Amino acid sequence: MHPFFSVTIEEVQRLTDIQARELIARLCGAELRKSGISQAAVTWGGDERQAPPIREASDDAILKWCDRSPSDRCLFAAEVCGPFEKSESPESEDRIVVSLSELAKQIFARSTDKSAVIKIYLGNFVPTSWSGSRAEIIRRRLPLIDELNPEKDKFLCEVISQEKEKFEKIIASEEKQEAERERERTNRFE
Repeated sequence: MHPFFSVTIEEVQRLTDIQARELIARLCGAELRKSGISQAAVTWGGDERQAPPIREASDDAILKWCDRSPSDRCLFAAEVCGPFEKSESPESEDRIVVSLSELAKQIFARSTDKSAVIKIYLGNFVPTSWSGSRAEIIRRRLPLIDELNPEKDKFLCEVISQEKEKFEKIIASEEKQEAERERERTNRFE
């Protein structure tokens, strides 16, 4: 029994699937809040791939909503809407090109805390599901953050530079892990 709850293992085992899903979601939400992480993009009512409800609104409606209180609404919108859009390109090897969306750029432009929005967007630069080299995906995405500072504002240049240094370490770590996995895979077949 958990010291803060008077719930037994047997009671947890008797939960229906819906009740268990809700319990897990609420516990995860509490853990996110405790860690200072926003729950804005978390959905738990069914399909976890479902877009958050705000994405049903047009970009124009989202931006008008942000304009009413940019200090908090832009941060929320940055977390929920995500920074990327995908398009097909016949010139690209992958045929799918990832770029910063116009909505992401407009949210950033309206934000009163641009360094926070940069950090929110960068949180999406490391994919949670992928095929191929994760390090390469991150490496291709990283230059996109420069698009948020076309005027080369000194403060933002410093923030971006610091964040890029962190991501270079993430890329190096991913490359090392990928090489180790490849060595293990190759050694199993020899």
